[in-house]
Parts: sequence; C-alpha cells; structure tokens
Amino acid sequence: MVAGLTVRENLLVGGYVLSRKELVQQLDRVLTSFPLVKQWLHLQAFNLSGGQQQLVAAARALMSPAKLLMLDEPLTGLAPSIAYEVLDVIRQLRDEGRTVLIVEQNAHMALEVADSAFVLDRGRLTSYEHGGGAESVQQLERGYLGMD
Repeated sequence: MVAGLTVRENLLVGGYVLSRKELVQQLDRVLTSFPLVKQWLHLQAFNLSGGQQQLVAAARALMSPAKLLMLDEPLTGLAPSIAYEVLDVIRQLRDEGRTVLIVEQNAHMALEVADSAFVLDRGRLTSYEHGGGAESVQQLERGYLGMD
C-alpha cells in the first residue's frame, strides 16, 4: 500500500494511465468485483489488516489496462471465501484474454485458474504441468519435493 493514501487513492494509482472517464468506469467495475473494498474506500489503506491490504492490492492490480498482470502471492492472508473471489476475478481476466502470472504457495487454489504451472528451485525449472486439477497438484508436489 502507498502510505498516506486512502483505499480509493491506492486503487486510482493502479489505473494512472487511463483517461478520467476510463478510470471511473474501471473503478466501478473493480468495486463491483470486490464489494468489500467498496466499504473501505475512505479508510487509510496502510491501517488495514494484512488480508485486507492483500485484497486492495489485488483490486489495484485490476485497475490497470495491462495485457499482462503479475501477482505475487495474491491469496496470502485472505480468508478462503475472499480468496475464491480473487480467483474468480483472475479467471475473468484470463477469459478476457489477459495473461496473468501468479506466484503462489497455495498450488491447490492457484491451479483452479491456471492454464500452466511451473515449479522453480533456486531459479531452475524442476516441474511443469499444463492444466489443473488434483493430478497436476500431485505432479507439482512430486517435482517440488524432488520425487520425480
């Protein structure tokens, strides 16, 4: 979070390249996807809990018109119900044709929206799976644990 800014101001930072009209439309779209964030617009973002800040950060990323979004641990600190909301939005972005690169420890949840998954160990690719589901999780776990 950008210290000293409200949640609304932090969201607007994410869409800084948009025109005023596009910014208003995108903010409305993001707040529709994240109704909880709408309740916090007037609050100082830095004072939110870690999970709340994570949710605002995900919403801020969605303010961008970028074709590629890179999300680092977007599910960390979120209650499962909220994490699934974030995954639904990621799925929607993917379906719109955006590329989303996610670094996430929770492989089970991330693979629900992933087209491909990679395990890196000290910068080296140790496992790769295309698609999702329980079998992909098991393959990735074996690769991560060096059991392939």
